[in-house]
Amino acid sequence: MGIVTLTDENGNPVDFEIIADARIAQTDYLLLAKPSGDAQDEEETEVILVKDISSPEDEEAVYVVVDDEKELDTVEKYLRDTMDITLN
Repeated sequence: MGIVTLTDENGNPVDFEIIADARIAQTDYLLLAKPSGDAQDEEETEVILVKDISSPEDEEAVYVVVDDEKELDTVEKYLRDTMDITLN
């Protein structure tokens, strides 16, 4: 689907591969993973779920990691039902 570059807590750019996207209740979500070349073992690939919290004034998209269990469950159910993707 593509690559997105996020900024880590130290201000360093980090590339992630977009695995899936979803729009739920007017909120856009991206399921991200390190690009295939960075992972040593597919089963150890860490994925993260982020949501877009951009405002119309933002020049670039602003994403935050989703850590709310209820929100994670909602997005996982959507991804599982529509794309057969499970978050673990």
